[in-house]
Amino acid sequence: MNQLKRACALLLSLGLTLSLAACGSGGAQPSGTADTTPAPLETAAPEPTPTPAADPYDAVKNYWSADQLTQAWGPDQVVEHLFFHPVIAYPKYAFTDSSASQAQKDGLDDWMVTVDEYNKILNNLYERGYILVRMEDVWTETSDGTGVPHMVRNTLMLPEGK
Repeated sequence: MNQLKRACALLLSLGLTLSLAACGSGGAQPSGTADTTPAPLETAAPEPTPTPAADPYDAVKNYWSADQLTQAWGPDQVVEHLFFHPVIAYPKYAFTDSSASQAQKDGLDDWMVTVDEYNKILNNLYERGYILVRMEDVWTETSDGTGVPHMVRNTLMLPEGK
């Protein structure tokens, strides 16, 4: 099935390429007429400066100042883990306009969340005093003298009451 998809994609791209090449940059002039309009000078459009993608952890790393991080959360204390399957960005297409079976729609509803639900869950966590931390802040990979890697639980510095 995957090879069939690749073959179709190759044929489609080849067809599009050939049709664009057939368009050419100029066309034939009707017999007996001459084009006296000078060709416009091409000027290079300035390249837009891309906006760097935001690191999703920057807000967490930079939200609290060092003087607010007064509570040590040691390796013996629980760090809750929250996991989400892919978030459903377009519920209309997933539930209403979808050609999926009812069982598939029920599976989406059972195992995934919409963007709105995701935002409400995060806000509820914040209201209850939880904060987000990066996994790299919780665990560090080290190796012993023989080079065998293992994970070591870090002590987190958190704002008081979080």
